[in-house]
Amino acid sequence: MTASKVFLAVIPATTMIVVVVFMPGIEHWLAALGKTAQAKLMLGRIGLALPYATGAAIGTIFLFAANGAAGIKAAGWGVVSGSGVAILIALLREGVRLAGIAGDIPKGQSVLGYADPATMLGASTTFLAGVLALRVAMKGNAAFAKAAPRRIGGKRAVHGEADWMKVQEAAKLFLDPGGIVVGERYRVDRDSVAAVSFRADDPSTWGAGGKSPLLCFDGSFGSSHGIVFAGSGGFKTTSVTVPTALKWGGGFVVLDPSSEVAPMVSEHRRKAGRKVIILDPSASGVGSTRSTGSGNMAARKKRTSSPSRPGL
Repeated sequence: MTASKVFLAVIPATTMIVVVVFMPGIEHWLAALGKTAQAKLMLGRIGLALPYATGAAIGTIFLFAANGAAGIKAAGWGVVSGSGVAILIALLREGVRLAGIAGDIPKGQSVLGYADPATMLGASTTFLAGVLALRVAMKGNAAFAKAAPRRIGGKRAVHGEADWMKVQEAAKLFLDPGGIVVGERYRVDRDSVAAVSFRADDPSTWGAGGKSPLLCFDGSFGSSHGIVFAGSGGFKTTSVTVPTALKWGGGFVVLDPSSEVAPMVSEHRRKAGRKVIILDPSASGVGSTRSTGSGNMAARKKRTSSPSRPGL
């Protein structure tokens, strides 16, 4: 875990615990502001709930402030921890108080009936903050609603009805065993890094990219034609060309003037029982066919170790 993630996890948890531990007693100060007995009672009850509500507010504010950060999941787990400790402190305090008056409770009545509602209400706000934090810890930035126009649809489809295929349906249609790689079984827009700009040199921005199962088209249906558009450095080679060269089990021809893809995949295709033929213009025997083993190939493109961010 990086220093930034440790910071995001420790700061909210520590702040929430400190507030819950040292803020009690404020109820006496608030009660003193009341002019009547009823006002003093009301302010005193507010003071009992205030430490827990303040801790919940601090945790919630911290989550929204961390929205967009690559390590937001760490912040979520920090607030979850702080909320859990705050609730535990509330239960212990109330348990000690109830234990002290248990002997004075009339027979036939439960001591739980004398639990302080203000303390329970304050602990409940902390619990709600913990639920939000748990959602953030599981989904990251995707836990927050995105500002997007409402999708309009209708019987006539005037505004269009197209939508992304569900990942489960895509997995049935595009099987992993082999074929042309069209992406990964993964929605980057629903990952914790959805709001973070992708950087090839920063693994924290990759999300599950490069780790999820592949979606492969075996050419058994449709026109079998396709084209990939991306600018220079758009990871066309690492996301489509190289994975397809490793997964495709049939004949495969790659026009690769720089001769970069073939060195990466030729040995793998040989071991898979394919005959590899490389026509290398830089070789002394240019113009002749040089057989090197197993798998059909000539290849190219920029080699890189960072994963692309494909998604269906």
